[in-house]
Amino acid sequence: MDDLRVEDWEEMIDVNLKGVLYGIAEALPVFREQGFGHFVNIVSTAGLRGTVVSPGFVRTDFADRMDAEVKVQIVEKMDSIAIPPAAVARAVAFAVEQPDGVDVGDIVVRPTAQD
Repeated sequence: MDDLRVEDWEEMIDVNLKGVLYGIAEALPVFREQGFGHFVNIVSTAGLRGTVVSPGFVRTDFADRMDAEVKVQIVEKMDSIAIPPAAVARAVAFAVEQPDGVDVGDIVVRPTAQD
């Protein structure tokens, strides 16, 4: 990171993020036509070296930018089960406040009612 090799970062984003999105875009029509399909996420062990906090359904304003019909559904579900952002913040604090020599691998923080 200290070398600020921005071109390398952009290549990693292109492969690891955009590549996944392009793959999904190609597979979805096939899945729809056949009525099923599976996406499998592959993660390099190099990606497991830091603490990962994976939040579930969190109360945010993300739905504000969605189609009106989808927004209604998201907001209804958010109102019924979403956790507050502070819950995610507490998980992050837990991970980073560990003493030297202690590494927290993965933390999943989600509502107990989330399916």
